[in-house]
Amino acid sequence: MNQLSLRQQEIIDSALEIISEKGIENFTIKNLAKARGVSEPALYRHFESKQNILVSIISQYRNSIFDLFDQLIESEMPSHEKIESFYIEIIRGFSDKPALSTIIFSDELFRHNKRLSKEIYLATEMMHGRIEKILKTSKFRKELKTEIPCSGLAWIIMGTMRLVITRWILAGYSYDPVKEGKDML
Repeated sequence: MNQLSLRQQEIIDSALEIISEKGIENFTIKNLAKARGVSEPALYRHFESKQNILVSIISQYRNSIFDLFDQLIESEMPSHEKIESFYIEIIRGFSDKPALSTIIFSDELFRHNKRLSKEIYLATEMMHGRIEKILKTSKFRKELKTEIPCSGLAWIIMGTMRLVITRWILAGYSYDPVKEGKDML
């Protein structure tokens, strides 16, 4: 993804605010233009479509996960601490930007949109691959003793993370998902 301009980042931030306050169903170019105090054509000078805005949001999310993993993989901490740190930081990221959880976990949003589905798929596969890599290193170092294949264990970790966030969304963001994530660990 190319570097976003300041104006594009402001548009993305406004989009996240709309989604957070009014729901994904009210995220329209018309509502976004109104929130930004500009005309709809002014927004189209920065993004070709609503889909491009969502793709940019997902790409930013994926890049932030890359950065987090790079930091963790390079660190000297034991593998289980890397997984725990990753798990909690991902949940904290959603807690800090609840609208992001609405986008990332909105199956309906992606069901009929191949481009958005592909973006989420790539983020999911990347996350799984990196968790699996940490688990394999942990198994190699004899820090992890389990008969569960690392690939399956990575899916279990990701599944519990999704469950924590989904329950939090369904509860109307009414509690601290980071605390629940720590309890889950």
